Amino acid sequence: MPLPVIAGVTRCAFSGALPGGATWTNVLHARYSGGASAPGPADIVALDALLIRLYSGAAFGSGAAWLTNCIAGVTLTKASYTVLNGTALGQDIVKALAGSVGGASLPSECASVLTIRSAQRGRSHRGRIYLPCCSTSVMAADGTMGTALRNATTLQWSGLQTALGGALVAPFWELGVASYLLSVFTPSVAATMDAYVDVQTRRRN
Repeated sequence: MPLPVIAGVTRCAFSGALPGGATWTNVLHARYSGGASAPGPADIVALDALLIRLYSGAAFGSGAAWLTNCIAGVTLTKASYTVLNGTALGQDIVKALAGSVGGASLPSECASVLTIRSAQRGRSHRGRIYLPCCSTSVMAADGTMGTALRNATTLQWSGLQTALGGALVAPFWELGVASYLLSVFTPSVAATMDAYVDVQTRRRN
């Protein structure tokens, strides 16, 4: 499906490697200035400085970046930004980030899911981020993700939302769900995680 045109919205794709050589990609969407104007290169750089902290860097309050749950073999090597205006060529920012916890990794196809919630019902108004595989050392004894891990991840998301400012506060960004079917953007109100690990078959070695 071709990229839609959605006012002020930028497609943010983070990618890297998994243990054994498989790769992962997460796609998020952010809207600039409530869709009233289009972001420039400096606005993308400001967005990147905060958005990368979902994966690596300083915690927002009681949150934690996701790569703190992953071994060093899980890396983040690139962030790619494309403004959904129908003409933008994209802006790539090279990264050299890696997991920081010990232990053995879950299989590459194992993905913890961060579900993005909006104030509207329906599949076009919620999103899912299949995070890269974490270490077995952060899992509960029964093979699920404990409450502390899930809370730290969702709190990092909510802290990120606050730091981005929203439509009226600098740096004027908001996270949300972009429907390529409807060509609309719905702002996020929260992110949730359940205790179970999903499978992304295309990430298998």
